[in-house]
Amino acid sequence: GAAVARSLVPEVEGITDEKSIADWDPPFPFDRSKVRTVPPHDEDDRYWKAHGATPKAFVSLGCGERLAGSRFGATTAWFVPPTSRQAEVAAELAGNIVPERLGLRVEASRRDALAAAKGSTPFGGLFLALSSFVVAAGLLLEWLLFSLLVAARRRDIGVLAAIGWPAAQITRLLVLVGALAAAVGGIVGTAVGPAWARLLLGALSSSWNASVAAGSSSAFGDGAIGWTSLGVGAVAGFLLSMAAIVSAARRAAGQKPLTLLRGGGDLAAADRPRAGRRALVVALLSLVGALAVTALAGRLEAQAAVGMFFLSGVLALVGLLSLVRLLLTRGPGGRAGLKSLVGLAWRGLAHRPSRAFSIAAIVAVAEFLIVAVSAFSLSSPARPRERSGPTGGWTSIATFAAPTAVNPTDPDVVADLGLSDDARQTLAAATLEPIRASSGDDASCTNLYAPARPIVLGVGPRFVSRGGFRFTGHAPLPSPAVTNPWELLGRQGDGPIPAILDDATARWALKLGGVGARFSLPDDEGTLVPFEIVGLLEPGILQGWVIVAESDFQSVFPSRSGAAMALIDAGEEPLSAVDRAASAAWVDAGVTIQPTLDRLRSLSAVQNTFLAAFQALGTLGLLLGTAGVAAAQVQGVLERIGTFGLLGAVGFPPARLRAIVLLETCFMVGLGLAAGALA
Repeated sequence: GAAVARSLVPEVEGITDEKSIADWDPPFPFDRSKVRTVPPHDEDDRYWKAHGATPKAFVSLGCGERLAGSRFGATTAWFVPPTSRQAEVAAELAGNIVPERLGLRVEASRRDALAAAKGSTPFGGLFLALSSFVVAAGLLLEWLLFSLLVAARRRDIGVLAAIGWPAAQITRLLVLVGALAAAVGGIVGTAVGPAWARLLLGALSSSWNASVAAGSSSAFGDGAIGWTSLGVGAVAGFLLSMAAIVSAARRAAGQKPLTLLRGGGDLAAADRPRAGRRALVVALLSLVGALAVTALAGRLEAQAAVGMFFLSGVLALVGLLSLVRLLLTRGPGGRAGLKSLVGLAWRGLAHRPSRAFSIAAIVAVAEFLIVAVSAFSLSSPARPRERSGPTGGWTSIATFAAPTAVNPTDPDVVADLGLSDDARQTLAAATLEPIRASSGDDASCTNLYAPARPIVLGVGPRFVSRGGFRFTGHAPLPSPAVTNPWELLGRQGDGPIPAILDDATARWALKLGGVGARFSLPDDEGTLVPFEIVGLLEPGILQGWVIVAESDFQSVFPSRSGAAMALIDAGEEPLSAVDRAASAAWVDAGVTIQPTLDRLRSLSAVQNTFLAAFQALGTLGLLLGTAGVAAAQVQGVLERIGTFGLLGAVGFPPARLRAIVLLETCFMVGLGLAAGALA
């Protein structure tokens, strides 16, 4: 009987391999004062030397389950007496064993990998939407360049119109000339496009490796583009270019022959009031719409508010650019515009208001894109130890290679850790909060792949009562006396398990929705367990985790023993001293300690990295604006070469003529920058 009982005891390094209880070095804390090992009262040690792990007493099964049962189970072995149906019993037992309870799980690796590769955030749609601003700027630039071509040959076009060519025939001629140039440009753009994609992805990879996760640049791919995508892009680009060219060609062909021959403005005096009224109406409607959308956005959830942010900005941009158009259309009044170089420059813009407006629009679009995207840039908090901030007042995060039951704040435990007096005093002054964690996928923004099973954290009553962090929304609190949303954790009855998540994790990484959304996760046995979101946090150090009460965690994951991580609040103690003391206390658990500010910077770097890529699109738009300014000024000088000659003849030196052109440029760019930044 003793041999059988001893064989049922599992081998535990540091206990069953020691000849004396005095030599025990178990991987868990225990009270040595409860074991008699010192002669003459060394009964327990003598029994150990004689019988090892053989039980001292045999009790009933019910008593044993009451004394030694836990959430891990009530029995450690089954005794099956000899029977003729032994094979049938063995087969029936094997059929009722759940593999998931033993840590065995069959997964469709290829299916899960393909699903994860779709990504957690639709960056393709974001790049496409923000690239549309650059496309709009490019079309405006194309319209300007085509107008430059028309300006250079305006007398030829005027002669054709004067000898009887109808406007439709002149339009077809100009469209044919523009189509040839657009086709050549499309071929060049199709060839250069993949190089731009590789350059952008290379910059993303470098920034990702430097700021977020070194060695993961392969996640961005090599920038390879399929022939189908190239063909679709080339055709779409050509069609958009032709739309801009047709618009400019019809506008040029519709002018009167005398206007073309003498190089007049692009708006007749009779048309200016009508164009001004139209611009005023558009400005008022757009600005009112922007204010209405802004008011509506304050009542929406965060994800919808982001879309409203850009919609209101676009409406404001349209409204402000309409005011710029109105300002340019009216031009200087009477002779007041001729009393200074500034007046002459402004009259030069009013000579061709459409051209000046196009330059201002290109610059405004690029400026709007840069400023709007920069509004989402994240930085370190001004007060990092503030409990309502993104760190929750915690200073460090400790993660363990293996779950541990060691709690350095317990006086009975810390005495057996072999720490110095200074280390014990330091830990006593700090706050350490052990947290249980399940296995799963990282659902934070540092993981570019779609997580299938997020990590669940179990927080204890001390964490809940401490509170901290800032919520973007939560379920109704149970009573007016309760002001801490963390009190919503803890299941009442048989309903779904209440959970709190980071807002970005819930909406983007896991695509669960807002407060009240329900989802399911598998427990230790593979059975799906329902959860319900009762609170959403602002971006912070808890991003990527599903947080539940410790009691609920133990009911769903009963085999998860010990803490997998811990939060540390150094309090008034030096952070380095607390981290060193915690490392010494948890050294056997393979602890890794990271300051919360470092984790926060790593999470912020993800968003800032992609924002930098979006800002590159805005910079590209500014480059287009620079080319547009050059094209517009060349066109303006060509059209007014006679005017400049007359000014020179009446005594204007070349420096003043250059000053007029420079002032025109400053006006166009300044109006564009102002409109884009204000929008």
